Amino acid sequence: MDAQIRKGHEREDVIAFIYAYERATGVNLTIEEECENPDFICARPDGSLIGVELTAVRRSPQAALREAIFDRRDEMDVGDALDELGRLILQKSQKIKGYKTESNILVLVSCEADFGPLCHLALAIPPEDFKASGFDEIWIGDYTGLRESAHRGIVLLGLHPLEARGVTERPDWDVKPFG
Repeated sequence: MDAQIRKGHEREDVIAFIYAYERATGVNLTIEEECENPDFICARPDGSLIGVELTAVRRSPQAALREAIFDRRDEMDVGDALDELGRLILQKSQKIKGYKTESNILVLVSCEADFGPLCHLALAIPPEDFKASGFDEIWIGDYTGLRESAHRGIVLLGLHPLEARGVTERPDWDVKPFG
């Protein structure tokens, strides 16, 4: 049952990514298969396949509880989020050899850290540091508003390749009318 719920959340996450990815790149991906290693196989308009691997940048439930009680902090520290981002990229790059697809996108799902400062820190990482990961593309998505049901779209930050670097905001139809 937990696996089905987790896969349902992953499907919602990849759909939000696909919409933001089209805004960022002009390329419409369609889901061809839900699997593991990578989480999804998508088709590009030319028919070529690309894997999409989703992974969450978050604290352990114990750390979140401890920080909420003792530090009165509801968000993940941005420096800790950046460290976790690096750890996850390294972890996923070690698994990429076992993926079903030759081309792959890594989507880092940010749910707990302040996205603006996280983007600022992540963009300070030299682009060549991402090349060794084996991923064709690396993106960070701000899923906070999606999780809180405040938005239906995500903000997306492209990290790799260099041409993708930059922030893609939520679509105009998803901007909150008041603050």
